[in-house]
Amino acid sequence: MKVLTLCLTTLLTLGAASTAAAQRLEPVWSEGSRANPVQRPTRTPAPSVELRQLNPAGAVIGGILGGGVGLLGGAYLGAALNSAGGCRGEDCGLYGAIVGGLIGESLGVPFGVHLGGGSWHNFGLSLLASAGLTLAGTLLAQSVDRGGSNAGTAVLVMVPVAQISTALVLGRARGR
Repeated sequence: MKVLTLCLTTLLTLGAASTAAAQRLEPVWSEGSRANPVQRPTRTPAPSVELRQLNPAGAVIGGILGGGVGLLGGAYLGAALNSAGGCRGEDCGLYGAIVGGLIGESLGVPFGVHLGGGSWHNFGLSLLASAGLTLAGTLLAQSVDRGGSNAGTAVLVMVPVAQISTALVLGRARGR
């Protein structure tokens, strides 16, 4: 469990760091410098940081593939970590597989959307939104499913759709 916590903390920390444009400073000219004090250098504007447009088709395909890979990889890792304590029952790794699958899917969808779309703008915010949507969808599905209906399954199916849509919107947004 410590390894999973360390891996998730590392991924979330790296994902939350956003890109920053370097500050361009004017050179300082003094009277004793080699430059001609009469002829001052002209000020050129700093180049703007160009952000690539997000490719919607690639982003959706990447989100589906990233979510699937994250779900399966997280479920496998969660089951392995849960049953590593020497548990011999048939349901030993089930809880770990469910939790690991949810975590892996919520990390894989925004990663796939941004990788497939070709733009990493607002990636950290997409990770946070995806985790929040996973938590909200899981809690909503659990509360809806208490009556014995299968409405919770429909809610869980809509969570990845909401995650991909949110990552698309955040990936297209420019820093304002």
